[in-house]
Amino acid sequence: MPNSVIINTIYTPNHQEKYKPTSESPINVAGLTEADFLHIPAYAQRIYLAYHSIVSTDAFTVTLGDEDSFKTTGYNWNSARLTATITMAASTAGFEIPTETPPLFSNGILELQRATASNIWVASLVSSSNVGMVRQGAGSLDIAKPLTRIRFSSTTALTSGTVNIMYS
Repeated sequence: MPNSVIINTIYTPNHQEKYKPTSESPINVAGLTEADFLHIPAYAQRIYLAYHSIVSTDAFTVTLGDEDSFKTTGYNWNSARLTATITMAASTAGFEIPTETPPLFSNGILELQRATASNIWVASLVSSSNVGMVRQGAGSLDIAKPLTRIRFSSTTALTSGTVNIMYS
């Protein structure tokens, strides 16, 4: 069979358990300025942060961290609000998701993917509001140590919503 590829992979129960998608408990963010997920395993290669019905009068930001601290610099992030006109936003302090005026319900998914064997993480965002505004974003962060924590935050208290992560 000259056009065939045979891949021999043996999956042990430990391997399957270690890499299966794992979801944390959702956090109700009403009245909070931040929600932390502090127990992401260092082997994680892909992380999804989902948020639902978030209402804020200020932008909210996702920051990544290692075992020592959250990183607040070095991000390469751009996003665009897609309506009749396009509104751009950029940040070096985190994956920032601007809010709309007046505050609207926002729902979205930020996908994080380890891009290399080192700790370079690439992010992509798809978000929408309850009145049909769509926001897309993309960016990256290079951190020195394995990613083990994520923070979802705003400078003002969030009015409502939930946030959760899933990793594998």
